[in-house]
Amino acid sequence: MDFGRAPRNSGGLPSLTWAGCLTVGLVWFVAARALPDSLPWIDDRIVLHVAAASFLGLALLLSRQRSRPGKILNLMLQAVCAAAVIAVDLSSSAPILNIIVVAQIPYMLGIRLAIVAALIVNTAHFAVLLIFHDANALSALLNMALYACFQLFSLLIGHFAVQVNEARNQLAATNAELLATRSLLESSARDRERLRVSRELHDTAGHTLTALKLSLRQLRDRSAPQDRDALSECLNLSSDLLEDIRDLVGNMREVNPLDLDKALTELTRPFAKPEFSIDVAPDVVIEDLTVAESLLAVARESITNVVRHAEASRCIISVHQDQGRVCLTVEDDGVGANGAEGFGIRGMRERMTDAHAELDISPNTPTGTRVTAAWAIA
Repeated sequence: MDFGRAPRNSGGLPSLTWAGCLTVGLVWFVAARALPDSLPWIDDRIVLHVAAASFLGLALLLSRQRSRPGKILNLMLQAVCAAAVIAVDLSSSAPILNIIVVAQIPYMLGIRLAIVAALIVNTAHFAVLLIFHDANALSALLNMALYACFQLFSLLIGHFAVQVNEARNQLAATNAELLATRSLLESSARDRERLRVSRELHDTAGHTLTALKLSLRQLRDRSAPQDRDALSECLNLSSDLLEDIRDLVGNMREVNPLDLDKALTELTRPFAKPEFSIDVAPDVVIEDLTVAESLLAVARESITNVVRHAEASRCIISVHQDQGRVCLTVEDDGVGANGAEGFGIRGMRERMTDAHAELDISPNTPTGTRVTAAWAIA
């Protein structure tokens, strides 16, 4: 993983759990109790309640936001609310809110940017102590350093959690690709074996039975009258057997298309989100294993991008045949592409160029991304 790059979406930003809600609630309660009951503090009390309630609401809303800029803005507002609570807090418990803020940063920023963001949060903490609590520089620095250690611990836990989730998704995607490829190879091997057996039956058994039929006919024509009925019966049996073998060879040589539905299902099976829908038209026939492998590669990369980046709730994968072409479409209702193409999409384009096939990546309606690929099979 590139430590300077924002992590890929590995299942979405976690919402504030019951433990986080309980922590914010306790900080809010303790800070409210520490304020004096006298009237001059009424303004601070209002600031505390508004800032704490806003912090809790923003943290709960974060997992529902779909765009990365929106999430970053949400975290910035959380940091502002935490600073406001620290400014009016007399219990020294409010800096715990900064730990919650920093713990969420690694899920959208690389570790380096997360550390920079944590430094900004702690600098604001230091400034608030100096300005609003009249603390001397040394005590403010020690207080900030104490909480910064907890923040670093939570930041590293979040960073490692992102790495584990991404490694798990990569392993799941690789395993799904292997299963899908195995499915195609099994189908292809089965077809090759059927073709081999049909050829053996046609070339060996068919040839032998034809020779036997001719020999029986000659023997019948030269035999005594009392033996001709028995020989005619044998000749009829050999003719029937030869016809049965020819029918069997014809059935075995019939087109048996690769099972794309099963292969695509294997690609999507490891991922709980988004909800995948697969539609392979009944008239789709792909005999070329190279085309099938190319189709699966494009589908795999598209599925991976949807899972990691799109934050979609639904993804539709469809395959249909049109004018001598087989077409793959992958549509999602996520946040859409940000304009930058990674190595995965570049690899898709290169693969399609080598296969003399078509690839189009465009915005979906009303939201999300639509990937369309087409291969000539005529």
